[in-house]
Amino acid sequence: MPSDTEAVPVYLYEQFERLRRAEMAFHDGADDSVHQLRVAARKLRSTLRTFKTLVGKKNADAVAAELKWLGGELAPARDAEVSQARIEAGLDDVPPELVFGPLRQYLARGFTRTSQAGLARAAEALSSTRYATLVQSIAALIETTQPTERKALRRPMRKAARKLDRATAATAGLSGDELEKALHNVRKKAKRARYAADVVRPVSGKKLRTWRKHVKAIQRTLGQHQDSVVDRATLRHFAIDGFSENQNTFTFGLLYGRDEAAASMLRDRFADEWRTLTTGARPAWLKN
Repeated sequence: MPSDTEAVPVYLYEQFERLRRAEMAFHDGADDSVHQLRVAARKLRSTLRTFKTLVGKKNADAVAAELKWLGGELAPARDAEVSQARIEAGLDDVPPELVFGPLRQYLARGFTRTSQAGLARAAEALSSTRYATLVQSIAALIETTQPTERKALRRPMRKAARKLDRATAATAGLSGDELEKALHNVRKKAKRARYAADVVRPVSGKKLRTWRKHVKAIQRTLGQHQDSVVDRATLRHFAIDGFSENQNTFTFGLLYGRDEAAASMLRDRFADEWRTLTTGARPAWLKN
């Protein structure tokens, strides 16, 4: 095996290309393009933050900050898309006799307004000078990122794993809103740890791939949990507005209760998956 690896610059380049393809797809009006843009931006930002000592801290921090801005500009359009799909799917499971009034039309009107505003905001961001400068900065950063020793990848990877461990430990004894916020933080740390493992994976062994698989399961479960948190806030908003418009909001309350029950089951699943992660295989260097 060669003594150095291009794992970091290769991964950054792959995600940069994904970002540019998604940008073109967005301008063409393609479905799912906002989601693909957000994923690419998130992976780029996460990689720069995790491996910034290998990329160049000052430049990595500056580009990561701009990627955070981009993610914020894309978020409303994607969040509306996800909430609409989930709430409408939940409504499909409600017996017809418990759906009162023209709720589907009411939801469609509300989500259309939110989605249009979000897409306009995303379009403005992607057409801005600020975004063009960001694209140039990413390209320049990738070009100047040098191959590095394999062992140099381990320290940032361990740091990401430790942050995940600490975030999970911080959920102990919490409940209600505090627990939901803490679990959202665990999800973010799991996502960063998983992305770090994705960077290292081409030059790692089977044990890291197994560990990554368990982290991904946790991320997925807590992603569903966070979706339920967002959905409940959205349902509450619709219920309040609907009441003021003389809508029968019983069904919104029913969906809210179902989401609460689903969130409880997801927290139990997370606890099981965390035990699997902590007792499962991982490289010896990741334990140190």
